[in-house]
Amino acid sequence: ASLKNNADFQNLLKKFEANAQPTNNAQTAFEVKEKGLVTESVAYDARTKNFYLASVAQRKILRVGNDGKTTVFADQNAGLWSVFGIKIDNKRQILWAASSAHKQMPDLKSEENGMTGIFKFDLKSGKLLKKYLVPNQPKAHWLGDLAIAPNGDVYATDSINPLIFVIRKSKDEIEPFLESTSFASPQGLDFSKDGKFMLMADYSKGVFKINLATKEITKIIPAENTTMLGIDGLYFYQNSLIATQNGVNPQRVIKLNLSKDLKRIENFSVLEANNPLFDEITLGVLNGNQFYFVANSQWNLLGDSGKFSAPEKLTNANVLKIKL
Repeated sequence: ASLKNNADFQNLLKKFEANAQPTNNAQTAFEVKEKGLVTESVAYDARTKNFYLASVAQRKILRVGNDGKTTVFADQNAGLWSVFGIKIDNKRQILWAASSAHKQMPDLKSEENGMTGIFKFDLKSGKLLKKYLVPNQPKAHWLGDLAIAPNGDVYATDSINPLIFVIRKSKDEIEPFLESTSFASPQGLDFSKDGKFMLMADYSKGVFKINLATKEITKIIPAENTTMLGIDGLYFYQNSLIATQNGVNPQRVIKLNLSKDLKRIENFSVLEANNPLFDEITLGVLNGNQFYFVANSQWNLLGDSGKFSAPEKLTNANVLKIKL
């Protein structure tokens, strides 16, 4: 009460009010009429114009045709655990999926807890081509997102270890690429246009630039009065970064314009925030000048053992799009 008429306190309240104002530029791209998916990511096949959705709770990947029809692309029959980041290599017609076993996964076998891997599927047939598994001994791992470098190598981040893995085309096996105390919880990643640098978001540390040849790590300097914490998905677009930021309130989609040397953020803008559909936004995909992202994963309703705390609150999965 003693602060109520204080000018600084009043200014602070105005900032909170401004922060709560909606920034709504997104439109509905499509809706999947299935509840309880806990949809983590979306991918796009430029050849067929099909979208793909990864489900954490149902341990499957859905194909959404341009006619809106939904079919199962892959499921537990392929050995999938919870499915997290998925990416499509359009050039090679491959779908790559990061999959992990964890305590919130339905039908978890105790011996599988903490196992993870990358699954390689033929995009046309849905056939599983290969599994690249990371064992849960001597410690657990959790591959949460992945990205395809311009040369076809696949990199994946470990959300619970300061570690990045790689599958090089030349070796065709998964191996550690970089481990560093600079990291705490690696998340989304992408590559500069020339393919020389990886840009990676760490949930509690910010965004890093990594030289793929030398493995030199540079922390990107944020723009003034902005935060790059709590970023889940990260996508390189015309010397800027598009990010889904679900570790702040309100959750939002942001654009970070990079300096030419990729060492700092020149300026920052909010593309979408306070959308009534938002219920734990997660990962997305770029298609030309359109950004598609999962609006309502509903992670908050998924408890231990894969049980939903309030099933009556579950809604259909929605993917939104923003014109950049």
